[in-house]
Amino acid sequence: MIPVVPDLTDRSHAALQNPVLQGALKRATTLFIDRRAEAITSVADWEALRQRTRLVKEHTINHLDYYLEQLVEKVEAHGGKVH
Repeated sequence: MIPVVPDLTDRSHAALQNPVLQGALKRATTLFIDRRAEAITSVADWEALRQRTRLVKEHTINHLDYYLEQLVEKVEAHGGKVH
């Protein structure tokens, strides 16, 4: 006999009503926000770093084919296989 597994909608509705899960989510969210605020204050020029990171990410996405080709070459040069 195959056990019946509730679908995602049913499980998500149940999770939304679960006070333990909701408490854990609230604690995790609060902790994330607090740790991010600490990280921001520990970096001298956070906004400049954030902007530079955004530019690097944008460049990488726009040239992803080039970087993927480099990755394949390096992996294969070290004996790996890329599928």
